Amino acid sequence: SADGDIHAGDAAGRGYDGYALASCRVAHGDRPAHEHGDAPPQWVLDAGYDPMFTHDAGTPGENVAAYKHTAFKGWAGRFGAVDWYGVFHLDTNPIGQAGRFHSYQLWMRDATGAVSHFNGWLDFGVGDSAGSQKVVVCGSDSQVRPIIMVNQAGCPVRFENWYARAGGSGAWAPDVGFNINPTYYDIGGGDPADPAQWKPINGFANNVDRRVEWAWYAGRSSIRGEFWATQWGDVVSGPDAPVCGTARTIGGRSYTVLCLRQVIAPTLPSIEFPGNSVQRTFPAGGVVLPN
Repeated sequence: SADGDIHAGDAAGRGYDGYALASCRVAHGDRPAHEHGDAPPQWVLDAGYDPMFTHDAGTPGENVAAYKHTAFKGWAGRFGAVDWYGVFHLDTNPIGQAGRFHSYQLWMRDATGAVSHFNGWLDFGVGDSAGSQKVVVCGSDSQVRPIIMVNQAGCPVRFENWYARAGGSGAWAPDVGFNINPTYYDIGGGDPADPAQWKPINGFANNVDRRVEWAWYAGRSSIRGEFWATQWGDVVSGPDAPVCGTARTIGGRSYTVLCLRQVIAPTLPSIEFPGNSVQRTFPAGGVVLPN
């Protein structure tokens, strides 16, 4: 099968290549058995989109290693009068927790049937730092934002908190946060890039209890229709804008500037508290770590 791509299909699984439906956990290539949450709803496909794990807004190497690929999670839901589908990179292992940027793709269908599409990078860091603002706790909480809050080994098990920087992808973009039962404990002073040093919480699959909270504020930006923006939310003139393909350095690391197509329907209403969060347990039968 392909390397984790989602190809056009429907809820029955027609046409999927390397994508594990919520009801079907699979191993392919060097990937262990894992799940990717919800398949794309038919309305996303009917709108002309073909959701993929390898996509224009992906971060460098995001779909390469087995433990990176398995972090892609699809999620379909409805907030008020808006149907939505997202593909989020929930990389709940030490190297993923250290990463500042994780991609997202989000589609929304409003009551008129118009489909909006947002994609870019969620920012879990601050200032000129290469890594995330990672906070290690022992069964407690932290009000730091943005944050990837990780539990210390040997402490009471609790969800990881992933809250991206509000407005981090531009005023026109959604604010996004997650609470996830984690795949691995933190590794202390070990090497986060060495899976052999990761300390699993227990023997069964985690990263299946997931809560997402996102908001989109119609009055925060007047941008509507089709436009182009970088992965950090800076609006550009189009796919051939001078900045596209150039380099930007953050925390000593060089990134290629991506220019990404966005669509915001004029009829899209605000989605905000209350009624903008949901928690689910995704099927885990046959899934092994990492998931």
